[in-house]
Amino acid sequence: MDGTPKALREQTERVMAALRRTPGTRDVRPAWGERAPSLRLVLDEERVAQLGLSPQAIAQAVQSLLSGAAATQLREGERLVDVVLRAPASERHTLGDLGDLTVITAAGPVALAQVARLEPVMEESILWRCNREPFLTVRAEIMPGVQAPDITARAAPRIDALRAEMPIGMRIETGGATEESAKANASLFALFPALFPAIIAVNLLNLMVQQRHFGRTTLVVATAPLGIPGTAATLLVVPAFNSLALPRRWAVQEPSIVPKAPRNFIRQPQTVK
Repeated sequence: MDGTPKALREQTERVMAALRRTPGTRDVRPAWGERAPSLRLVLDEERVAQLGLSPQAIAQAVQSLLSGAAATQLREGERLVDVVLRAPASERHTLGDLGDLTVITAAGPVALAQVARLEPVMEESILWRCNREPFLTVRAEIMPGVQAPDITARAAPRIDALRAEMPIGMRIETGGATEESAKANASLFALFPALFPAIIAVNLLNLMVQQRHFGRTTLVVATAPLGIPGTAATLLVVPAFNSLALPRRWAVQEPSIVPKAPRNFIRQPQTVK
């Protein structure tokens, strides 16, 4: 199953339903917004082949009639001005008259309605892409008084269940605070192996300067781990420090449905219409 807008919409509705059932969330919404009405040109392939045309030729002809094509240029002082040829405004500004547009063929002029039909459809007004593949973001607000790690813990079972049922070629990823935290942790973990020995050496040197005795320094280092249980118990008891010092999980703020792509992708929104 590919990552078409229709497929993304179907999976997004499931994710939105899961987030709405999660206590503490509100205003669950997708990032794409509402779909917009549009007209799609459906070609009669048999008729097109009989006239010796191709879909590309008809597309170029319609593009020239509606948007125009530069035929030549005129010079105005130091400026070059394009001379654009296109159909009269009365023929291209009314939807009912689009079928009467004339397409030039080897057999002579042919009305557009003889080789194609206009089909009204609803389509996405903006498509967001990652690695040239469409993706959709679902956002949810958090109720007052609720912490982001709590929302993560509540939504995780539902999101994991949907992730296990995803079609081949699609996946659900967590963005927002979780994504930024993963980037920050990756940078810290890359430097930690080199910094940890330096930090230990600096602290030991500081203790030796303060104590001025190797035996006393050894005693301080040996008894330091005894303070860890008391510190951890205090952080668990006092709510003001619990969410800052010992976060259980980061918030699921932006679970995104995206096609399968490399992990180190860069999201580049591209407006296609």
